[in-house]
Amino acid sequence: MDYDAAEHIHRYAVWTAARAQRAFLTNELINDAINKVRLKEECQDLKNWNTITVSEFDNWHSRKCNELVNILKFIKSGEVYFGRSAKIVNIYLKTSVVIGGCATDCSLTNIIHPPIDKILLTNLISKDKISGKYLKVAWTKMGEEIYKEIIKEIREEFPALWKVEEYWNIKDENESKN
Repeated sequence: MDYDAAEHIHRYAVWTAARAQRAFLTNELINDAINKVRLKEECQDLKNWNTITVSEFDNWHSRKCNELVNILKFIKSGEVYFGRSAKIVNIYLKTSVVIGGCATDCSLTNIIHPPIDKILLTNLISKDKISGKYLKVAWTKMGEEIYKEIIKEIREEFPALWKVEEYWNIKDENESKN
């Protein structure tokens, strides 16, 4: 295997996805799971999907996340929820597709889901960008239906989904603890 730019981006995307999981699984196990669902190959194709619709992307995303849930359940042996797999996929996409090539010029960056976690949810709720009913939702235990509801609300507020990450701000979360 040649170590080229695509492989370099893939390895960095795996690392960022694994780091976003904190102590859930090792980088190696996340890498194995990502490889089993073929994210590297499909993300290289995604960069060429200039005409992909929101619906087509959401269907692809749902399929990938569910595949990942099944693989992670086998690796971790226990409860693995859609929210956790979605964060892995979303961080991987953000790193490999958005930052790794499309930036903000590509229409795909407007439909790739942001990484959903407590910081983002708390800040969006506190700024009245999404419903407060998600305040007690743990992203690590989030089911697919709740996840889709959250993405729908975010999409209504932010047609370019990458812009929602303005609200991913550690300082805001720390201030809310005081």
